[in-house]
Amino acid sequence: MSRTPPPKEGCFKITHPSMTWEEVPCIAAPNIPYIPRAGARAGGAQKGAARTGSAFSVGGGSDFSSDVSGTLSWAEGSFPSVTGSPTSNTFSLQLNSNFFNGSSACAGIAGCKAWQQFAYAATTDGFGDPAGVVFMQYWLIGYGSHCPSSAWTPYGGTDCYINSSGVQTPPPASSGLNRYKLTGAAGSNDTVTFTGDSTTLYSVSQSNTVNMLDLNEHWTDAEFNVVGNGGGSQIAFNQGSTLAVQVLTSSVVPSTAAPSCGGDGTTGETNSLNLVLTSCCPIGGASPGIQFMESNVPGQTAPACAQEAVQQPSLLWWNPNSGEVTGWVVNLNGAVPRTENLSWQCTEASGCASAWSPMSTMANNIFWWNRTTGEVATWVIDAEGNVTSPGSLSQTCGGSCASTWTFLGGVMEGTQPGVLWYNNTNGQLELWNYSGTTFTGSQILNWTCGSDCAANWVPIETGDINNDGYSDLIWQNPTTGVIEAWLLQGANVIGTQQLSWTCSKSNGCWTTWWIIGVVDMNGDGLADVSWYNEPTGEVSTWLLDGSGNVTGTQTLNKTCGGSYDTGCASTQIPVGYVNFP
Repeated sequence: MSRTPPPKEGCFKITHPSMTWEEVPCIAAPNIPYIPRAGARAGGAQKGAARTGSAFSVGGGSDFSSDVSGTLSWAEGSFPSVTGSPTSNTFSLQLNSNFFNGSSACAGIAGCKAWQQFAYAATTDGFGDPAGVVFMQYWLIGYGSHCPSSAWTPYGGTDCYINSSGVQTPPPASSGLNRYKLTGAAGSNDTVTFTGDSTTLYSVSQSNTVNMLDLNEHWTDAEFNVVGNGGGSQIAFNQGSTLAVQVLTSSVVPSTAAPSCGGDGTTGETNSLNLVLTSCCPIGGASPGIQFMESNVPGQTAPACAQEAVQQPSLLWWNPNSGEVTGWVVNLNGAVPRTENLSWQCTEASGCASAWSPMSTMANNIFWWNRTTGEVATWVIDAEGNVTSPGSLSQTCGGSCASTWTFLGGVMEGTQPGVLWYNNTNGQLELWNYSGTTFTGSQILNWTCGSDCAANWVPIETGDINNDGYSDLIWQNPTTGVIEAWLLQGANVIGTQQLSWTCSKSNGCWTTWWIIGVVDMNGDGLADVSWYNEPTGEVSTWLLDGSGNVTGTQTLNKTCGGSYDTGCASTQIPVGYVNFP
């Protein structure tokens, strides 16, 4: 819903499962200047302004930004992975534009630059109690000694700023950074939206004619971070803290091209962390943007660049009786704040459930297989859970094909989507490539699972286990408990990766737990393996380091309990994970 603006100017909130913005009272935004970095009038980056030793502390001009070749219309900042926390609940989240010339608010004054901030202030109310406020702050830098009107506040002799209205949120919690998202949108109305729990969104929308910065014509860079609460202040972090920062962007002319990692931070506030200078990764695709890391851990190194944006995963469940497909929206700490039903159903009564089975998920797709006709159909899901662009692949696997071949799952081989099949008779694996729903060809994998292999190994799941942009095939040996991936690049198996933990019959794991997805569960940019315990309804994930080592577990705080005969476990089938775009 952060991409769906409120219907008019004003202050709003929306709480799941509602899909309608509710108007709420506006409040005054903090009367604090959230200042531009030093040297803003000179233009360009001031990289290293806050340098400490051989590192760059964040803010004051030192930051990464998502820079596009066109004009931005929307940006979202988040912290997919958080270790540690600020030492205070008084801080700000800022999503800042570039400094730009040509704003009508500059009234033709030479050297005047405009700058706009989408902000969340974690501060205190008039009674000294913790409070959060969402608002926008507009700046004219180098305007002169007299501001456009008395509504503007002078700053530094030649600069002026003014706030939008604000909307109050529940008290902030510095330990909740991994749940915070701040979004800005530019158009006929400029809109800021904030959520601290993925359940309730708070938004302020203001007509672009009110302050006439014309951001929608000049927005090319987006900077996001957590910094001090105005006035050039700093927020300190506990020792041992590391943040992964993600900035996603959408352009006026839609593009899947990856932005560049700009060095042109614009805020004058700072935090006590240091930028990991080699960590900024451009991300292309449906959700382009950048990711980078900041830390006060000595010697912190940058991980390999992720292939796609870190997004909140949702675990889909199918009830064949009611036909409902329900998504558990999962926070990156394992909390399930809400559920969301898809707009389509597949019921026993309609005959759908008796013919079709959901076999696999990939990105925002569900793959269904009709074992009678051999059809493979896709449901494509949008951000609100609506099923769009469904259709059957032009190639089918029915009759004698279905008696020998098993559908294993959807795969992404670089930029080429496909589906993978396993021949239970001779151990061959075949990759079907497609464009849209049109079959474009097939390839037999260069490795097979012959008689010795088939007697000991079971193909379980597809997913990009080594984070190289190519889906891999996960196998499990029920006797030894070993889980091993065949690493794929197209139809070529280029090697294997074995997990450091096992799940066997002897330790009781094989009979109670089964793999339901390969997904980045904790937001560190690395794939993890998620498991479902049917007797208890638990969902737990093995957290991986990208090289096959299990570093720990994360269990969802919601279960599908009951038994085979009663309760959730008797009616719900886990389908896999999707990312709503």
